[in-house]
Amino acid sequence: MKEPKKNDKSHLRDYSTERDAELKAKKAERDAELKAIEDEIEAVKNAKLRTMAAKGATDRNVIVVERYAEKYAELKEMETKKYAELKAKKAERDAELKAIEDEIEAIETERRDAKLKALEAERDAELKALETKKYAELEAKKAERDAELKAIEDERDANKAVVLAENPPPKTADLLIYWFLPRQDRDEVLGDLKESYYKVLELSTPSWARRWYWWQTTRSIGYFLVCRVDTFFEAVWKFVIRK
Repeated sequence: MKEPKKNDKSHLRDYSTERDAELKAKKAERDAELKAIEDEIEAVKNAKLRTMAAKGATDRNVIVVERYAEKYAELKEMETKKYAELKAKKAERDAELKAIEDEIEAIETERRDAKLKALEAERDAELKALETKKYAELEAKKAERDAELKAIEDERDANKAVVLAENPPPKTADLLIYWFLPRQDRDEVLGDLKESYYKVLELSTPSWARRWYWWQTTRSIGYFLVCRVDTFFEAVWKFVIRK
């Protein structure tokens, strides 16, 4: 019988099955031989006993029967010893097969774990690549959206510049600011008025923006004149009190 390969689990099972069948066959053959010997001894014993009963027992016949009994006992002991040896060999072979199966199982477990680790590493790499690709796509979309917003803002600024160029603040109102407001205040007031005018112009019509500009101009001039009159009367009052 050929010895099984250590890395072939199916061959190990087949070998174990064949070995068990072989041991069973040998045991059955041995049992048949012993049964035949027992039957022969029993037949001889019965024949001798019948002969001894018929002719009379003698010491020689008794010795023959005893020798057959001893032979039977020896054969029985040999059969028991052989069966124990075969059983021990079978146990040893089973232990070897179990050790080989455990080794194969350990190798398969190690290979399975290595395969799982490889699959996990491959999956992580795929996820990383997918994440990088997704991030790049999002960055591209963000850049595209920013470009669109920039184009819209540029277009709006261009339209705003056109609207402002076509609808400047009333120059007469600016001249009145220059005439009535002091030099240290006129630039700041004009800057605030024009900035507010442009905001109002974006939200309304040019005619309404111009009326609003005139209204703010008259308020600024009126506030300045009231302050100048108060300052004048305060100075006069101080002069009168001093006199």
